Amino acid sequence: MIVPALPTAYTSLPELLNISNWSFNGIDMYDAIRGLPAYQVADHFHSILEKEVYAMERILSGDPRETYMATLGRIKTRPQRCFVFSYRFNKRIEPAIKLIQEQKVTWVLDAGCGLGTEALLFGLMGVKVAAIDIHEDRYEAAKSRLNWWREQIYPGLDVEFYLRDTRSLIKELEIDKGHRKLVWLAEAISHIFPPDDFLKNVYNLMDADDILVVSETNNLNPIAFLSNRKEQRRRYVNMGREEKEMYRKEGIWIYPWTKQDPETGETVYISNEKLWTPMGFKRLLKRTGFKKIRYKTLRYIPNVFFFSKVVFPFLKFLETVFSRIPIINVFGVYQIIQAEKE
Repeated sequence: MIVPALPTAYTSLPELLNISNWSFNGIDMYDAIRGLPAYQVADHFHSILEKEVYAMERILSGDPRETYMATLGRIKTRPQRCFVFSYRFNKRIEPAIKLIQEQKVTWVLDAGCGLGTEALLFGLMGVKVAAIDIHEDRYEAAKSRLNWWREQIYPGLDVEFYLRDTRSLIKELEIDKGHRKLVWLAEAISHIFPPDDFLKNVYNLMDADDILVVSETNNLNPIAFLSNRKEQRRRYVNMGREEKEMYRKEGIWIYPWTKQDPETGETVYISNEKLWTPMGFKRLLKRTGFKKIRYKTLRYIPNVFFFSKVVFPFLKFLETVFSRIPIINVFGVYQIIQAEKE
């Protein structure tokens, strides 16, 4: 199948449907995404999400629906901003997409997968995916999404969701020999407690050629730091608790409630938005045995300035320039860390 050339800015689903020789056929979309350059993958993936959001709004109910719409409902309520959402998503996930496209990995563990968005994309790229989350509402939403994707996009998606504690399940996973593994952590390590134990389990799961990729908020960014502190307080207020009830365990703020692993019954502590600086997280990885560690930061211009597609190319250029200036690039909102065992 010949994949039509697309503009570099975000292209919505209705626009895609008007492109010559293009139709929204699940198999065609599956083949097309696998053949695209990494920087265009998120654009096409977002075009599927536009269609999915309307379907999930009808299919889901209760807490899973509320959680789903709170995260992805903006695609429906703010369609004029989809080009920004797609751009930010693509920059964060691009390192993992490149590894899959270069056939450096064939199996992905999405630890703390949330609603399963990245897991679905990885499956669409043709790899086997195990995705784990401890929250029931997110797990139920992710399972419903997977069913829709298999019915509407590609029936052969090799993705499995688990409602488990990530730390314990990692020790139990049976992976076929010969798989080159990618462990993907997106806004997850900030909630996993204790992080050292979890990363030791990840280290033991990995072979010499396997790769860990972490996408997290950067605690060096002053806006991210202040927003995170506000979010920590807000969550306690929403639970009807006072901020003074926040407590520390091994130096990390954690929630005043726990969850139980559905399989083992083990008590699971959840940290309350524990953010890391790149240097701090690099030290954490070294403590758990990782040797080859690289990092970069992303997003230097607030989203509010991306108010029009007219200024979009110029702002993307500015962010590229900022990423190459050492005194600026350490303060990006997001950090991407890639690590190997040796």
